[in-house]
Amino acid sequence: MVAFHFAEYACRLALALAAQRHQVQLLVQDNNFAADVDESMRRRVAQRTSLVVVPDRRPRDPRMLQAVWQIATAVTTFVPDVMHVQESILDYGALSLFWLRRRFPMVLTVHDAQPHSGRDRTLLEHWTAGRRRWFYAQSLRRRADRVIVHGQVIRSELAAVSPETAQRIDVIPLGVLGGERDAAGAGDFCAIDPVAPVTFMFFGRIEQYKGLGYLLDAADILASSGIRFRVIVAGRGPDLARHRARILSAPWADLIEGFIAAEEIPALFRRVHALVLPYVDASQSGVATIAFNHGRPVLATRTGSLPEMIRDGENGLLVAPRDAAGIAAAMQRLIQSPQERDLLARGALQFARTVLSWDRLAPLSVETYRRALASKPRSRMSPANHDA
Repeated sequence: MVAFHFAEYACRLALALAAQRHQVQLLVQDNNFAADVDESMRRRVAQRTSLVVVPDRRPRDPRMLQAVWQIATAVTTFVPDVMHVQESILDYGALSLFWLRRRFPMVLTVHDAQPHSGRDRTLLEHWTAGRRRWFYAQSLRRRADRVIVHGQVIRSELAAVSPETAQRIDVIPLGVLGGERDAAGAGDFCAIDPVAPVTFMFFGRIEQYKGLGYLLDAADILASSGIRFRVIVAGRGPDLARHRARILSAPWADLIEGFIAAEEIPALFRRVHALVLPYVDASQSGVATIAFNHGRPVLATRTGSLPEMIRDGENGLLVAPRDAAGIAAAMQRLIQSPQERDLLARGALQFARTVLSWDRLAPLSVETYRRALASKPRSRMSPANHDA
C-alpha cells in the first residue's frame, strides 16, 4: 500500500487487512504520517505491517533520487501480489510507481475525479506543480489495473474525464476516520451537556468549494430570529481569510484556527451536536466519516457523492447547494427537536459501525485486488510470496 497522502485512511485499511491475515507493506510520507495518525495507531501499524516511512523530497533536492530508490527497493524486496496506491502522488512516488507498475498489478484509489473549484482548479490552471501532479494522476489512471472510488457519482465523473478507466472502476464506501477511537468505542461521545446551546461545526481544510460563507449566512438568519445556538469553525485554509473578521465578530461563533491533530479530534467532537458541510461541489467527505465515528449527524448539501453517505433522516439532513435559507431551516430543525437530533446521532453511529466499518471494507478491497491480479497474467509478474 502506497499512501503519500491520506495516511490515516491507508493505516486503517492496512490494519484491517492484517487482522484478516493478509501480509501488508505500507509506504507513507513522513510529514503526512506524523500529522494524520496518532501515536497509538502509528505503533500498531509498525507492529502489524511492514512499515516504510519515506522522507518528503522536492524535485530540486538531489536526495529525491534516494527516495525513489528507497520505494523501489522496499516494494521489490517485499514482492507484493498487488500494489494499492492512493492517488495523491508526489514526484518521487510517480517516478517509482511508473517503473514498479510494470512488475506488479496496481489498484489506484481516486478520491477526486477532477479538481474542486477554487484553489485546486487554480493550481491546475496556473502552477507548474499542479499541472505536473495532474499529469501523474492521468498517467496512473491509464496504467492502473483496477480503480477504486467512493461513490457512484464519482464513478460517473471519473469515466467522463478519464474514459479509459470506465470498465475498471469499483465503488467501495469511504471508511470511518477520526483519531484512534474507532466506531466500536464511540458511544460515550453521544452525550453532551444538556444545558449547552446546540452547537454546529464546520471542520477541516477551509477551501472555497466547501461553502463556509453559506453556513455563516444561515447562522445570521437564525440569529436574527433570536434562536440560541453556536457555530464552531475549526481548521485552516486559503478561504478562511475572507471570512475571519466575520467569524470573530459574530457573538454565536468560535474560531479554532490551525491544524487539528488526530489526538485533538475526539475532544473537539464532544463539544458539538452536528457537523455542517455546506459544500458547493464535492466528491466524498472524510470529515463526514469522522462525525459518524463520533456519533454526530451531518447536515450536508446534495452534491457529488455526499447523498450516498449522508442519508436524509437516517444519519443526517440534506439541503440544496448554495441555499443559506435551506441550511438555516435544517439547523433550526435540529435545534428545536432533540428527539430527532438523538435519532440521527444514533443512526450516524450505527452507520459507522456497519456500512463504513473497515472490517467490512477490507474484504471488498481484496475482491478488487483479485480482479487486478486476474487482469494481469502471472507470466508478466515476479513470483509472489504473499496472500495480498
